[in-house]
Amino acid sequence: MIPGKMQAASSSEDSRSRRTGISRWLWRATIYIALLIFLGLSYSALLLWFPNYPPGIPARWILANWFVILLAGLSFLFLARIIRPTTDQEENGWEASASSPKNRERMLGYLHAYYEQMLAESLQGAKPIALELVAQPTAVQNTSNPSQSLAEEPEEELSSPMFIGKAYAQARQALLILGEQGGGKSTLLLELAYHLVEQAKQDETQPLPFLLPLSSWPGDFKHLQHWMAQQITLLYKVPESLSKQWAKTASIVPLLDGLDEVDASDRATCIKAINTYRKERMSAIVVCSSGDEYETASTHEQLDLHAAVVIQPLTREQVDTYLEEPGEPLTNLRTMLQQHSTLQKLATTPLLLQILIRTYRGASLQAIPNNESQARQRIWTDYVQRMVNNQEDLKRSSPSDTLRWLGWLAQQMQTHNQTVFFPESPQPDWLPTKPRRLCKLSINLIVGSVVGVVSGLFFGVVYGLYSWLFSWQFLSAFLYGFFSGFAGWLLLGILIVQITLPFIRDFFAWLFHHRSRKKKRKPAEEAPMSETWQSLNQQILLPLDYVTARGLLGPTFLKQPLLVLFYLLIVFQFIVLIQMIGEQLSNFEAPIRRASIRYWLAYSNVFPLDVHPFLEETTEHHLLRHFANGYSFTHPLLQAYFAEQERDPAQ
Repeated sequence: MIPGKMQAASSSEDSRSRRTGISRWLWRATIYIALLIFLGLSYSALLLWFPNYPPGIPARWILANWFVILLAGLSFLFLARIIRPTTDQEENGWEASASSPKNRERMLGYLHAYYEQMLAESLQGAKPIALELVAQPTAVQNTSNPSQSLAEEPEEELSSPMFIGKAYAQARQALLILGEQGGGKSTLLLELAYHLVEQAKQDETQPLPFLLPLSSWPGDFKHLQHWMAQQITLLYKVPESLSKQWAKTASIVPLLDGLDEVDASDRATCIKAINTYRKERMSAIVVCSSGDEYETASTHEQLDLHAAVVIQPLTREQVDTYLEEPGEPLTNLRTMLQQHSTLQKLATTPLLLQILIRTYRGASLQAIPNNESQARQRIWTDYVQRMVNNQEDLKRSSPSDTLRWLGWLAQQMQTHNQTVFFPESPQPDWLPTKPRRLCKLSINLIVGSVVGVVSGLFFGVVYGLYSWLFSWQFLSAFLYGFFSGFAGWLLLGILIVQITLPFIRDFFAWLFHHRSRKKKRKPAEEAPMSETWQSLNQQILLPLDYVTARGLLGPTFLKQPLLVLFYLLIVFQFIVLIQMIGEQLSNFEAPIRRASIRYWLAYSNVFPLDVHPFLEETTEHHLLRHFANGYSFTHPLLQAYFAEQERDPAQ
């Protein structure tokens, strides 16, 4: 039920996104065409203002028909004005105001579906484990009101099992959750997120809860709200403008998971950013972290929250009670736990207890090493093998391919400090060296070919139309211009992407810098005419002459400067148009880039070509899980296991 809702919502979002993209493209295209028309009129008027302008240029015809051309430009502007409101007011169906009831209702619906699905995949049909929470006020500063905390006595045990929502309420919506890896922190945070969504649906004053993984925290970020806005946009497909508005106000509850997954050198900076955010807004917030990593990172500065709780390991009685099940599926596991002290210790963490049950239900246990690290490795190996080999519906890939692809994915996510994977995440640097070079080359060739084809179609038709207007031989001129433009600009487009565009950017940066240095000179209107021409020559003609005209035009520049100026203006207009076309084609570069990267990943045999079915299949096998609009391993420990296997295949 839930995946179907998610797919329907995603399909609706994609449809809206395509419509909005088309609307934006049309609006920009009409603006560009209107600007080109007005630029053409301006250039023609400027050119005819000069004495002795050369005959045979289109300027006379343009000015003779200026009224029709002006009407054409105004019509394009009018069309742009009609298209623009749709672009501004309807961005994937979201309204502009963050306080809009429609936005809130829509977001609550998404969050409810997301968290319900994530909880179902986290439990995998198992019954939830009751966890004990112990208050530890010494773990936080609580500078806002140090006289109040979750528990007056250090490490006072709370009612067990204590619902996480109660701890959150007692902490006055500013809570730190500590625990061991696999101790149930992320599951508790997910339960809290779902609980807060239910509250927000009943009470309009309650903020929206956003679950955000801190593993993506960059070390150079100093403001938490900027990072949160980026993550909300990335994970939950919210417009950036709306995410920024929500992050600035107290209308959201950031549920920050995995402070211990932040790079060790950046954890102190992350803690400082969280404290700064709290001091500026005093809004609700929850942070999760492993106890040891937090203690090390908070040596100089603790989190400024109202309270902290520590998740206690499961007791032997809790484990035995949880393993009580009619029949004999868990008999072997119970027997092994009674005899194996290392397994008894590992089973006190909720994650490994669940993994033991899923791995050895109805199966005989092989010899488990007494060493704790080796025992963990053996348990994860058996779990992965059972999830892969015990599924008859593994149709799209063999078990060996699945393990190899997941190992590569885990290593890349670990290398790039990610815990959430999106199908569009891979970049060329995820590829091996040789395929990486081929991938970059293929992207440039494809994009350059598209630029060349589009430019050729446009300039070919323009050249053919120009020939028809002046020779009245429409058919031959049109076909000649069309095909010559199509063929010639195809090659030129590749050269533009590979060589010309970087040169143009550098040149205009130099030109603007050169002109800014000339501003200290006295104004041109106060100078004699000769000085004005000299200034114009130094600021415009001379740079263009040195860069392009001198090598291409040679002595023609000295004999017919106005003719050269006219052609330079045409070149300038051509550059402007190419830049505009390039800006529009950049919208198509992303899918071209993704397709090229996927092809070369599949060519290198490190990841499948058809990504989505593979990700969904491994999610069904409980190796991955959905996280908002992306995927993550069912636990960071499983991701670390696969990454280690990729580094050392002998294991």
